[in-house]
Amino acid sequence: MDHYESLISTLVHINEIKRAGPPEFAALEALLVHCLLVDPVCPCVSPLCLEACESLLRQVSPLKETAEGLLRYLHEEPSSTRRLRQLSDLKRRLGATKEKARGVQRALRELLEEEEDLLRLELSRFWAEREPWEKPQRNHSAEDVEILLECYEQEVEAIYQVIVRTEDALDDALQLMELHLASTRNAFLKTEIALDILSVFFGFVAAVAGLFGMNIRSGLEDSKKIFWGCFFSSSAASLFVILAVYLWFRRQKL
Repeated sequence: MDHYESLISTLVHINEIKRAGPPEFAALEALLVHCLLVDPVCPCVSPLCLEACESLLRQVSPLKETAEGLLRYLHEEPSSTRRLRQLSDLKRRLGATKEKARGVQRALRELLEEEEDLLRLELSRFWAEREPWEKPQRNHSAEDVEILLECYEQEVEAIYQVIVRTEDALDDALQLMELHLASTRNAFLKTEIALDILSVFFGFVAAVAGLFGMNIRSGLEDSKKIFWGCFFSSSAASLFVILAVYLWFRRQKL
């Protein structure tokens, strides 16, 4: 009931502003402004009214704000999997709203292109006289309703363009993410090549030691201080390598 009370309030407000002209035009404008706020499953409301401007704006505005916040985050964390899923969901919701806006445009344009349908919108004109219904004559009221529909057609076109620009921005962000992932993959390949070179070097050293049966003696192995010094040095070097790899991953935002 709240939706219908709000619709009636809008209708009364518009009717007070437009004291002249057919009342059905005021009702039409109230529906165009407000009626998408009514439950879409209600059979009492026509499909055209269920695609009204105010609801489209209410759907587009939070999507646009969410897209702007997501774009700012993607510039900081371009490889976030969770944000990538959010981007995909946002594109899907934008696509659904875009189809609604396109449907409103199509309905308004088809109505504007049908001259006889425009002339028959003034229902009160044919209430007493039904003869003009078959061949209605154009009057100033028909021009008023045509201007009204053209105004809302432009409004829907503006909403549609906002959706298109937001989708383009998300597509650009997705391309930047793909470039970032490609750059990260190249960095991985470079690191892998460097590690392969080190592996070959240490393998060569191990091969030389193997030629002597790994029994090369220098006398240093008999000193406990040197043994423990080598042990702690190796442990510290291992921890340093692990920390360096971790920081490199953080720097690459992986």
